[in-house]
Amino acid sequence: PMIAALKDNDRGVRSRAAEALGEIKDARAVEPLIAELKDDDISVQHDAAGALGEIGAPAVEPLIAALKDNNSSVRQRASDALGKIKDARAVESLIAALKDNNSTVRWSAAEALGKIKDSRAVGPLIDTLEDDDNGVRREAIKALEELEEVEEMGVNQRW
Repeated sequence: PMIAALKDNDRGVRSRAAEALGEIKDARAVEPLIAELKDDDISVQHDAAGALGEIGAPAVEPLIAALKDNNSSVRQRASDALGKIKDARAVESLIAALKDNNSTVRWSAAEALGKIKDSRAVGPLIDTLEDDDNGVRREAIKALEELEEVEEMGVNQRW
């Protein structure tokens, strides 16, 4: 019934259904929630991405595929969800998203890479410091700071 509610005419119902599906964390909701990333209402898109982030690992591969969607809002929301999941399988695709033609997608990809904290992102994030958009550069710096903290903890643990 919750999946069916994602098709309701009322955006509030669609949003609440997406939130509920995230709380339930049932993998059967992944594909319907991926479809909701294309909803006309940005709050529904946001709630669908949040729900996918709550579902976690079963949503990773569909979200990686969504990073190549024609709609920049879908790509951005997919990046957000992947950052919430923090699965290293998404790192290469998020690195590719740092070169997206949409600055919001680049910003979101940088943020997600900071949350995932995988050292493969260091070089590409450094390259992103040359981005034309100051928001993207700012998010790349924050991501690099996150990666540095992880590296410092590893150094401290070795001593």
